[in-house]
Amino acid sequence: MVKSIFKKQDKGVKLTKRGDRRNVFRIQRFKNDHGFQIYALENSAEGRKIFIPRFVFGRFRACVKTILKDEISKKSPEPFEYSASFFNRDYFYFKSSGTDIDNLIIQDIEEREGSSGYITVSRRSLQALDQLLYSDKLQHPNDVLEEIISYHKLFQFSFMKGSKSITSDLALRKDILQSIERYTPSLAQKVILDNAGKDDGKEDKPKQRPGKAAAKRKAMANLYKPKLGERFNEKDIRVDYEEIFGGTRVSLTSSSDTEDAQTAKGKRKKPLLSQFAIPLPATEVKAFETGKFYFELSPEEASEFRDRFINDRSAEFFLGFEIVDALFTYNRSIRTFRFPLYYTKIRIRESGRGVYLESLQDGLIHLNHLALANLVEKFSETIAGVDQVDRFFKTLLAQDISVDRLNDRVHLSRHLPVKEAIFDRTREILLGYQDENGKGGILGDLNVKGIECDLQSVYLYRAPKQLNPIDQALELDLDQINAVAHQSGKRFYSSLLGRFLTPEQETDVQHNQGDFAPVLWMPGALPQSTRNLVDRLDQHDIVLLEGPPGTGKTFTIMNLLLHCINSKQKVLIVSDQKAAIEALIEKLQDYLIGDDRGTPAERKWKDLLFSAIKVVDEVKTGEQSLPDLVNDLAKSFKVQEIETGNGINSENLEKKIRQLGEKIEKLKIQISNKMTGYMGE
Repeated sequence: MVKSIFKKQDKGVKLTKRGDRRNVFRIQRFKNDHGFQIYALENSAEGRKIFIPRFVFGRFRACVKTILKDEISKKSPEPFEYSASFFNRDYFYFKSSGTDIDNLIIQDIEEREGSSGYITVSRRSLQALDQLLYSDKLQHPNDVLEEIISYHKLFQFSFMKGSKSITSDLALRKDILQSIERYTPSLAQKVILDNAGKDDGKEDKPKQRPGKAAAKRKAMANLYKPKLGERFNEKDIRVDYEEIFGGTRVSLTSSSDTEDAQTAKGKRKKPLLSQFAIPLPATEVKAFETGKFYFELSPEEASEFRDRFINDRSAEFFLGFEIVDALFTYNRSIRTFRFPLYYTKIRIRESGRGVYLESLQDGLIHLNHLALANLVEKFSETIAGVDQVDRFFKTLLAQDISVDRLNDRVHLSRHLPVKEAIFDRTREILLGYQDENGKGGILGDLNVKGIECDLQSVYLYRAPKQLNPIDQALELDLDQINAVAHQSGKRFYSSLLGRFLTPEQETDVQHNQGDFAPVLWMPGALPQSTRNLVDRLDQHDIVLLEGPPGTGKTFTIMNLLLHCINSKQKVLIVSDQKAAIEALIEKLQDYLIGDDRGTPAERKWKDLLFSAIKVVDEVKTGEQSLPDLVNDLAKSFKVQEIETGNGINSENLEKKIRQLGEKIEKLKIQISNKMTGYMGE
């Protein structure tokens, strides 16, 4: 029994800011029918509006901020032109020409349906537009922050516990959002098979003994029992059994299945279920009128639901739809790799036999990357030097979806409700058309017999949590940081992380330049890249250093560490790879010990090094409480305070260094003059 008992709510954000009588700006956030959040920005005084996709909104307002600082601040106005881009693609042009120097034109390059193509903003009103775009009430602090948090949570959710490094060999989870089981055809397939049997005629059927015939009829009757909540959809993708299994010695029933059933009966306690079919139509889920759903179970189903599915209340629960069956043969029987093509995270509440479901992420659905990756990995041919999973996802994410003149691509996540044509096109890309046995799309090369897709059935899925105390603390920290960022944009923008992720705000909070290295304490001649890095560290609080293997990252880190030790600064160096820390320690020892290796002085150099640094190459997490874990880490990181040598005054030493530098420069000039005298001009 399914009931729609909740009213639709509008969660869109609407704000207004007035610059002058000709510049009244309004912004509204909403979800379009492609499943993405969009901002409608309007100058209501002129009656024009443009649409800004959420993923480019950060670039858009950063461009407005840059124009405000670099162009509007000039004493005399000059023409200019800027663009807001994302992944090497321009989305908006910002232009002020000499013919209309007092105004700025913001052009929407894609001109989505309903867009005016451009809006006009006067130079004097650009400050008001900037304040509107960065308003706390908009609750849009930074897209990069949200992407980082989403990626981290997806990473933690997708890989097995014990994966220590992002760059190490990782094992995808196989215990959630997928299963391998005996294939049970739907009732619709039984009708097809029955009709095919009638057409064949009775005279070709082999004679069977009464006992065997009765047993077979009973097995077939059990085989075609309807699934809970089973419905039919004209767009369902089904396979032609005669085409894919004709001439093979396989059966829809298997003696091993009967043995499994008998074994299960002998057990006192039935195993927990990782999935549970529910009487909720997928069309209601896709409509997503409120994000809340309700259904009722029979007494037997309700008991099984409580005892075998939701008994682990600490687990995470998901709702999945568009159920895929990838069919293959095993021991003369048909098996299926079954998974939902889409899933969304939910909260479950019980009320007797009634069950309430509530979306936890405002209708955010994910393409089931875990099951697709495992499917491709399990059923692809092995080719030397080819990562089949990587190739599959690159192909998938490069596919275009054109609906209603709007060019789109396959995305791993969208927000419900989504136009049905988006789901249709995605299925066609993956599976092909209805008469191709699910082998007409980019999954067609897999070593499976056929692939079906049930568009109406809906399942609940259980995923045990696998976070240790450190991961749990990090999850909590990330959620709190994100909450603070949404509640108070100004507080976030003034933080260290906020200044790094929103560099356009940097001048609002001045950085104390020259704090890191007023005097450089690094040995030997430094490459230009290291000097550039030090300059950046003097100018910015956070600097991102990137380079492929062999470009000197470890050497640079060693120099920075030596500088911090000699200038009495503390530094924490962390890595997700133990080998990286070992390489750094080896370089430090090579530098300090040098030619003294193998001599009595080697021991003294090592004592000096490890009195200044502390290496923690193993952290025991276990099952201890978070406070105990923090205390253990604090003890592990305890480092001896570094004192300068007796009688050494840093100011006098710096003065002597400058004096030596001046003498060297004078000597260079004298040498140059003498060489010129001997050799002429």
